[in-house]
Amino acid sequence: MAGTTPLEGPEGRAPEGRVVGNGLLEYPHSAGLVRVLDSIHEGVVVIDRDTRIVYANPAYTRILRVPVKRILGKRMAEIEPEAKINRVVVDGVPVREEEAFVKTLKKTVVVNIEPILAGGKVIGAVSVFRDVTEVLELTRKLREARMLADHLRDELNRNVALPDPFKSIIGSNGKLRQALSLASRVAPTNATVLIIGENGVGKELVARAIHLSSTRASKPLIRIDCTAIPETLLESELFGYEEGAFTGARKGGKPGKIEIASGGTIFFDEIGEMSLSMQAKVLRVLEAREFERVGGTTTLKVDARILAATNRDLDAMVKQGKFREDLYYRLCVVPVIIPPLRERPDDIPALATAFVEEFNHVYSKGLRLSREVVNRLVQYCWPGNVRELRNTIEHAVLICEGDTLLESHLPAYMMGPRHTGGQGEERRDGRAGRDEAAAARPVTRGKALKALVSEIEETAVREALEQANGNVSAAMQYLGVSRRTFYKKMSKFGLEPGQFRGPKALK
Repeated sequence: MAGTTPLEGPEGRAPEGRVVGNGLLEYPHSAGLVRVLDSIHEGVVVIDRDTRIVYANPAYTRILRVPVKRILGKRMAEIEPEAKINRVVVDGVPVREEEAFVKTLKKTVVVNIEPILAGGKVIGAVSVFRDVTEVLELTRKLREARMLADHLRDELNRNVALPDPFKSIIGSNGKLRQALSLASRVAPTNATVLIIGENGVGKELVARAIHLSSTRASKPLIRIDCTAIPETLLESELFGYEEGAFTGARKGGKPGKIEIASGGTIFFDEIGEMSLSMQAKVLRVLEAREFERVGGTTTLKVDARILAATNRDLDAMVKQGKFREDLYYRLCVVPVIIPPLRERPDDIPALATAFVEEFNHVYSKGLRLSREVVNRLVQYCWPGNVRELRNTIEHAVLICEGDTLLESHLPAYMMGPRHTGGQGEERRDGRAGRDEAAAARPVTRGKALKALVSEIEETAVREALEQANGNVSAAMQYLGVSRRTFYKKMSKFGLEPGQFRGPKALK
């Protein structure tokens, strides 16, 4: 607005003008500009260096419900002392997309304010603003509605009447209850269920609850641990074998787990670890409900429900060619996703209390949890999930000599700041401390790479067994390896779980 602007009067003061029909000031050569400003949807107000209002467009009245005639010629500093435009006239610093609350009118606007310069000096400012009061109110109401919906959904999930077998699974968290509710609804059917979740979340408990809630409850639930059975034995374990099928085969042959499960349920635990060749054979069981024993020629029928569990991303494995797509879709008829413990910290106090009661009974003690221990348990990230929590409580109960479990009774690795974190924080797992220890460990020059790797592996296995007090399941979870791999390493380094059990091992 340089040249003949409304703000360029004698000595930089606003020139005299006359009020026209819509309450605007008329100046020479300004008619075209005024028509443009009058037509825009946003509110526009112009002040001079004394904060006197020299122009306002019709949108100003529409948005703020104030007639332009009432404000022209008045000082903004007096009408609205805290208006951001007053500051711009003083310091010349523009304001871009800032939210402002007009106290006198109880309106919230988003403003863009630019100083008006002449000869390098600030002679006024122009503010362009739009009303967001309605938008903010709608956003607030939407947020409240969503919070209410989430609350009602959580309450509904908490209050869903689950069959008795599911009631043994401790937890009132909304995500967990939703998963259990789905599992309980499909339990009475013969549908194949894929239980998805990290190690230690309780996938086997869910599978057992599904079986016990089904019409097959009186028949066996046969679990097949795809990580524990060597690949060379898995086929004969699953399908059985005929006499003479291989060297050492039992006379008369032997029925496999699938045959034993007739009328009941077969549970493939960690099916993502199964080889592609075995996947093809399991697919036949799912599709045709039939199989043959190893070394046999007779086709046997299968009358068993199939449940499976995995901690792997099978969808990604399918894309990588590591898992059969046809088997994946056969298994994933009803996916039940069990949330990790770090996503349901509200369940930790109840779980910890239940485990204390369990081990009080086992070890004939009468311990209780202190508040500091509960707080520490809730803050910890639990990479091993419920299984790790149970092992942690057993560890604490074993070494506690008083009547209250304190922080000092918890494993040392839980005390470091890198191992804590509440809901919503980036996951940190138990490997962090070991990474730091490995970084601090000096590397001996001249050692062959193979020897160094072996040395580090042995140290890691020893540390895991020490931390787990000789509990192999907890130790392998601590390292994040399969049971088969862990046993191989123990055998390689001549280690036995018993070496790490008892009070001496805990020191």
